[in-house]
Amino acid sequence: MIFNNTGGEPVSIEGGVDERGLVVLEVVWVASSFAEVWSATSPEFEGIKRTKSKFSKIPGGGYNVTGIYEGKAPDAGGSGESTPSFQVDPESLITYELDFTQAQNPIEVHPRFKALKEKYGWAERKDGSWGFPEKVSSAKSTGSEQSVGESRDGISALFGVTDWLDVGAVWRKNWISGDSEIPIEIFTNLGRVDRPDGPIPVIGQGRNWIKGPVKARGRGKSWELTVEWMLSGRGGWEPEIYKTQK
Repeated sequence: MIFNNTGGEPVSIEGGVDERGLVVLEVVWVASSFAEVWSATSPEFEGIKRTKSKFSKIPGGGYNVTGIYEGKAPDAGGSGESTPSFQVDPESLITYELDFTQAQNPIEVHPRFKALKEKYGWAERKDGSWGFPEKVSSAKSTGSEQSVGESRDGISALFGVTDWLDVGAVWRKNWISGDSEIPIEIFTNLGRVDRPDGPIPVIGQGRNWIKGPVKARGRGKSWELTVEWMLSGRGGWEPEIYKTQK
């Protein structure tokens, strides 16, 4: 029967390499008995480490045993007997993402809050809180009693405003490291002002980036890594708090 005549050779191999160079293989062997299920798969296949396995019974006897292998694809141009046949160009193994974010922040932290206070006023309300008044007199500057920044119904444009929408961005770098340990350089400038890796466009309005967080996931003998950079609001991250590491 087939489950007794494979001679230790796999009966099927399926898998692929993604854009970051992560190899995932499913290699199937056949075991003649349940006792052999646990030793049917190889700890490594073509230099890629087994991360898990699964099995299923074959009608009539025996078991299909599938080993799942994950790791970084070997660099193209390698040599030696142990070099696997599936190779990729290391320059093509990094991907980048740009996501936009938004948050409701108190109006008091708006970068133009001081100018807005001078133009629209800032007064204490009956409940003890502070905010923009319903009407703002411009008599000091114009000698008249007209209001500044009024809407059509005669109410100040900022009356009742307590928050503002702050739009930001997150830039991500994703890649697979063939090192057995997490690369120490990913911790450089973590939580500090930093310049993102990759083809990030120049951002105006005094904005800059801070580095963090970092994600790392073991994939066999390799690491799946993601580093994020967060875009500041207008004016940039405060250097006294997020100063670049020397």
